[in-house]
Amino acid sequence: MSNYWLHRCQLLTLILLILSSQASAALFSTTSIEKGWIFGIDNSPFPPAYVQGNVQNTFTGRSIKSDYNSFWQFDIQNFLDISPSNLVINSVELLVKNTSNAHFINLDEDNSLSIFDVDDDGVTTGGDLAYRHFDLQSGNIYGSDALDFYSTIEQPYNIVPDLTIELNKVAKNDILTSTTNYFQIGAFLEGPRDVSGGKNAMGLWGGADGPVVTLNINYDTATVETTTVAEPILLPLLGMGLVSVFLVANRQYKKH
Repeated sequence: MSNYWLHRCQLLTLILLILSSQASAALFSTTSIEKGWIFGIDNSPFPPAYVQGNVQNTFTGRSIKSDYNSFWQFDIQNFLDISPSNLVINSVELLVKNTSNAHFINLDEDNSLSIFDVDDDGVTTGGDLAYRHFDLQSGNIYGSDALDFYSTIEQPYNIVPDLTIELNKVAKNDILTSTTNYFQIGAFLEGPRDVSGGKNAMGLWGGADGPVVTLNINYDTATVETTTVAEPILLPLLGMGLVSVFLVANRQYKKH
């Protein structure tokens, strides 16, 4: 019977030690450092032409005969400095927040916004615009969100909902394995192209100050460089477990 209690006390102590050494969750948050859009103009029967817009403005969707794709770039160097081998990412979210200067235009509730990876390291400047335009709407998809609301540019920004898009495990892996210290995404808005005569049939629009796009990374660390202090509530329990082990072991010793 005494061996039974000894084993139980040892197990309790082990569990408490594990709980006390667990790393607490943390949040890394950063706003986009570069953003912009590339649009393709339908010149039928001639080939389409591609143009890059203001790199501090974004527009995603359809306007008259042009299809716009947007991009955002985030600096994650401070996050990766923690050491990727010690990081466990629990979740990654994009928060697209309206501001008084810019918010969403969404003229059809069947629209959806998809977030893609970006192959081209030089996403913000240069390169083949036709390739880069397509790159912003193809490849590995990181996440998507249905825009089930209606809004126009005339509506006050604070009655238009903000967007929170949860990114998948592909995005988590690309963040941890980044060799450039940047995380880049392309945005493609899919939906009907013939609303309001094709003008602003769908759109995610932003001026120089918005919408503000923030990358939120919720993570745990498994560091060996720092000492983790046990939660205060665990300290008395841990002490009780150790005392119990000592008492049972002492009793066993006296019996022999």
